[in-house]
Amino acid sequence: MRISRAFVFVAIVAAGLSSGTAFAAEDLANVRNLEQVIQRLDNAGVSLAQALRSVEREGGTPIRANFFVNDEGNLGLSVYATDRGAGDNVETAVLREYRGGIDGGNWNPDNDRIQDRPNAVMRAVEHQTLMQLTQHSLRDIVARAAEDGTVLWIQPRVIDGRAVFEVGLDDRGRANTRYYDLVDGDRL
Repeated sequence: MRISRAFVFVAIVAAGLSSGTAFAAEDLANVRNLEQVIQRLDNAGVSLAQALRSVEREGGTPIRANFFVNDEGNLGLSVYATDRGAGDNVETAVLREYRGGIDGGNWNPDNDRIQDRPNAVMRAVEHQTLMQLTQHSLRDIVARAAEDGTVLWIQPRVIDGRAVFEVGLDDRGRANTRYYDLVDGDRL
């Protein structure tokens, strides 16, 4: 049985509406070791915007990105992307994670297909579906948000019934979350 795009969209929006702002705290926890990330940013040499541009050059359409600290204590970057444009069919899109450490200002990520991690697939489908509603790329919003600090993560989501870009910022050594309207890109 084939699931229609409209059904997938309705299911994702309903899930987002039912979870409301509780979802935000869960995502903050997923940006592992946030304080450690902030401490290591000065030596990163690679910005989230640069990583997004790199994925775009390889033909990917970024749908979520974040810094992280791995189990060895090293700073890394992760970008979830689809191989097709954000407007393509969600059911047939190839979802990938570009993930790797930052070594001496270089980011050389592994490029793995997301297929055997059900939670990652569900989240990536949600993000890709939301990206279909906007003309703005993650890089567009990162450029706007960077005026207020270093961007730690960005993802599209539904909060309190509104489609937004959620952006985590390093605001003078503390993580802060800002929201931008998904349709017009304006800061909320």
